[in-house]
Amino acid sequence: FVRQNVTGRLIASMVTSADPPLGLSFTVGEDESAQLRMLRPLVLGTAGYVGDLAQLGKATALLSTVLSAVDASPSAIEVGAALDGIHPDLRAAVYCLAVRAGDIDTYIAVRSLYEEEVLSVSEQDRLLDALSCSLDPGAQLDLLDFIFEPEVRLQD
Repeated sequence: FVRQNVTGRLIASMVTSADPPLGLSFTVGEDESAQLRMLRPLVLGTAGYVGDLAQLGKATALLSTVLSAVDASPSAIEVGAALDGIHPDLRAAVYCLAVRAGDIDTYIAVRSLYEEEVLSVSEQDRLLDALSCSLDPGAQLDLLDFIFEPEVRLQD
């Protein structure tokens, strides 16, 4: 029932034979349907979780661009401009995939970005969630300690 009446119709309205694979792109077109925009982070995240190296590499490259811009100039305007390089619909997926694919240095860089005072609360939430994606046992233990520090809001 679900495939016939819900997902089948949804996918049929989004994909034609000339389309690239559904959602496997880190670019978002302004003319895309709301369904595709909501499904894209899920598709990208799933591809990364199952080990799609292309998606993990793209996410890591996007995060590296942001981190480089923030390191160069940590002012609020520059941080905002750097974050604009990643579409808001995709930021959570990009952060998580990059932390998952990265090493302890990537984890530390995302944690440092979380601690920037110029970020919005919603952006900090995305970054904190991404910290939990690390596969490094040392990073996982650090996160358990970090969530009880005063820098992390109690409701987070």
